[in-house]
Amino acid sequence: MESGKNHAYYALPPNWIFGVDIVGGFYASNPGDSIRLTHYPQNWYAPEFDDSGWKPAKWIWNINNENEGGFFWLMKPRTTPQVTQTIERFPAWVRAEGIPVTDNFVKGNSPVQIPAHSQAILLFDYQTVTLGYPELTISGGKDAKITLHYAENLYNDDLTKGDRNDIRNKHIRGVKDILIADGKSHFTFSPTWYRAFRFIQLDVETSEEPLTLEDFYHMATVAPIKRKAVFDCDNAVYRKIDEICWRTSYICTQDNLMSDAYYEQMMYVGDSRIHALVNLYMTGEDIWLKNAIEQFDYSRMPDGNITSCYPLKATFVHPNFSLVWIDMLHDFMMHCDDKEFITRYKQSIRSTLMWFEDNLLSNGLVGKPVDSYFVDWYNDAPFEGEGLYPGSRNGNSAVVTFHYAATLLRTAELFDYLGETEEAKNYRVRAEKVKQDVVNACWDPEKGLFAENPDKKFYDERANIMGITARIFNEEEQKALFERCLRDSTISKSVYYFRFNHFKEMRRLGLSHYLDDVLDIWKNLLPLNMTTVPERMAKQRSEAHPWSASPSIAFIQNIAGITPAEPGYKSVDIQPELGELTWIEASYPHHKGNIKVELRKTDQGILEGSVELPLGLTGNFRWKEHTLVLKEGKQKINLQ
Repeated sequence: MESGKNHAYYALPPNWIFGVDIVGGFYASNPGDSIRLTHYPQNWYAPEFDDSGWKPAKWIWNINNENEGGFFWLMKPRTTPQVTQTIERFPAWVRAEGIPVTDNFVKGNSPVQIPAHSQAILLFDYQTVTLGYPELTISGGKDAKITLHYAENLYNDDLTKGDRNDIRNKHIRGVKDILIADGKSHFTFSPTWYRAFRFIQLDVETSEEPLTLEDFYHMATVAPIKRKAVFDCDNAVYRKIDEICWRTSYICTQDNLMSDAYYEQMMYVGDSRIHALVNLYMTGEDIWLKNAIEQFDYSRMPDGNITSCYPLKATFVHPNFSLVWIDMLHDFMMHCDDKEFITRYKQSIRSTLMWFEDNLLSNGLVGKPVDSYFVDWYNDAPFEGEGLYPGSRNGNSAVVTFHYAATLLRTAELFDYLGETEEAKNYRVRAEKVKQDVVNACWDPEKGLFAENPDKKFYDERANIMGITARIFNEEEQKALFERCLRDSTISKSVYYFRFNHFKEMRRLGLSHYLDDVLDIWKNLLPLNMTTVPERMAKQRSEAHPWSASPSIAFIQNIAGITPAEPGYKSVDIQPELGELTWIEASYPHHKGNIKVELRKTDQGILEGSVELPLGLTGNFRWKEHTLVLKEGKQKINLQ
């Protein structure tokens, strides 16, 4: 250590642009570590370490003030709890070359020695994707090179993945750390930033001395949250989907909400809406929903839009994500009881909506943004992997315009809740005008569907589902439109991210019996033995992406049928849909206490069981033509 610089450490950025280290494109997270231990201040973090030779810290930049420009982030108290760390052992090593290994090594009680002038490979399988800080303790082995590779999955030679449990003839690619040993004893390496992985491979090449691997374990790192929700049924597929969805949301909940565990450990607006709701449904905690709303509002620009990812120095914008931010406020209004929190964002809502009002084309559809829109990962050739149908890049998009109309209606409900009834009326009037403009420009009466653009060259499930979200036509026509979208195999189909909207509208329209049809892409993951849910179907990259975790919400709201009936979750509406199931048990962690549902269908077609509401909560139970008034406490259900 000299001149205040640690000469032991160098960043090791993965080569993603040319696909050398990263498969699937863009990588936006921290680099790997490259450490030469001969220059490393051993045990520098220990209290007894002699740092008398270290120079005092200096300001790199002076304290900012109102007369100075440039980036400057003020320190403020955190609004999310400190993450926790737990030592977890690797369940197994699964491949060893050039080295004898026993199960006792992964248990931490049998060091492994690698002889001088040799090479060895050791592959570990954590058996689920995880996130945290692996720790490797080594001794001896001067000048030995140890490379740690981290990956969510292994690859075939053609870069396909297949069954994640099948490692035969597969290899590892991804972020890596490199250590050059200095021969000293008991050095423990931990990376400088989170590592996401299911598999870790150690590649070791020794020099003049043998190297001892003393211990290797994982410091699993996650926010201190605990699942309180219950969902159980007689369908193992549903239970497994729920498990991998919740695990994805769980490991990606850190100081902020990570859009994914491996590739982009950042908080995006579209991702965060679903992620925060999964956390709310599973844990009852609104902390991360409130934090995301607050953080993204800090990023608001003069035109009213927020940035798509924040906190982040770079600025990029998807204006429809600004609508998602308002949708998040509506989610908060319906599920949580904190009017004061919503009140502080009234002007932010107005400024967002004015950008859309100012950018309407002469036909009433939303126009071209400075940046771009993101709606979903499209799975259609020749634009597979695009986030928007190319024909909508210049605006004239039915799905984006319908989203604007839907958010206007949600804004009206927000302002009604805040007592601003006249302003709420204006938003409803604007919404009706916008919807009619989409009908005039994009409705195809012969197909009974909305085209994505006025040229009517591309028909998309997304535009039609968002039209239903915007309450186009009456409810019976909405139901028919939804069913046409499911039946029509010629139109573009949405994937993981956008199908969150399907679940919500199915529940509202009493169409939850179509749940299996919408869950098909999640059911296809199970034969692959995936332990988390991926970002997309085509060009798969991230395998732990919380925006794909919405089935955990759907099992509570669509099968158990538990949803808020009014703002503040002052009452509950329970409309179960068991489909082919014979029994369900579910519990939602309401802020007053747990809402519990236990139901069973008899051979005679009778629905029996119980519903239990916490003190201070009432509601309705609806099944077929029956409506039962629910009161606090436990009540029996017995309906023909």
